[in-house]
Amino acid sequence: MLLIDLIKTNNWFSVSNTMLSLFPSESKNCKGYEKIFSSLLLLEVEHSNMLLVIENIEEDSLENNFSDVYGLLYDPVEQMQIKYGIELIPWCEWLGMTISEDTLRQFSELEIISHCLYEMTFFGFSERKIQTFQKKLDEQSQKINNMSPEELKKNQISSEKFLAKLRKGS
Repeated sequence: MLLIDLIKTNNWFSVSNTMLSLFPSESKNCKGYEKIFSSLLLLEVEHSNMLLVIENIEEDSLENNFSDVYGLLYDPVEQMQIKYGIELIPWCEWLGMTISEDTLRQFSELEIISHCLYEMTFFGFSERKIQTFQKKLDEQSQKINNMSPEELKKNQISSEKFLAKLRKGS
């Protein structure tokens, strides 16, 4: 079953109720999600070889539990499935992804749509904003790739220092 199949067979009212129960803090973005839901029905679906997976991740404490949305592709060189972040993938490709059997068993159709909408809009509520973010990432990556070893060393910090900065909020 493809993501577009779920979107075509469900209505926004049902999706929005599920969305708000899963992501209560997103109530302020409800109109944006509705607009995207409607626009997905008008997009031309692009077939994808990527398998769409949603997996519950349970952490030590309940408030850290979350659902991970990702794509799986088989890598013939590594001879294994490789997990990919799909937040930046064009929406027409999301629509053409086959939903994994485990995902279909573990989540309702409305939950799958809701998780996908949340993930699809993680970097913006339009594909233009997402492409702008992708372009900035690419520019930063190119900038890092062009640094000399001395520049790289000067601009790097250890993960411990990075986490300490995050904890301090600076």
